[in-house]
Amino acid sequence: MIAPWHVRRAIDYMHANITEPFTMSMVADDVGVSLRALQMGFKAFRKTSPGAYLRTIRLKAARDQLRDPLNRQSVREVCATWGFFHPGRFSIIYRSMFGESPSDTRANAVGLR
Repeated sequence: MIAPWHVRRAIDYMHANITEPFTMSMVADDVGVSLRALQMGFKAFRKTSPGAYLRTIRLKAARDQLRDPLNRQSVREVCATWGFFHPGRFSIIYRSMFGESPSDTRANAVGLR
């Protein structure tokens, strides 16, 4: 099933502004729907909330950066770049999604393990 236009536009907005701080109300305003319509659209067509969807794409972006052997940023810096300001919570969420800690990902990328 194809997601409705407002969900697709919200996803486009999230990707285009992934490193910027924004709220789901800002996304809804940009798309031109109510926050409730945005939430219901994501629940129906993505089986998640808009906030959880954003967290997932930011986690994947952080993982890509941590896996880049040319990246010299610390795990803490990568964490902050993608909008995760509590490294401990980031690590817990990251591990639950990818099955390893961010520091393990980083170490594997630079050949320390």
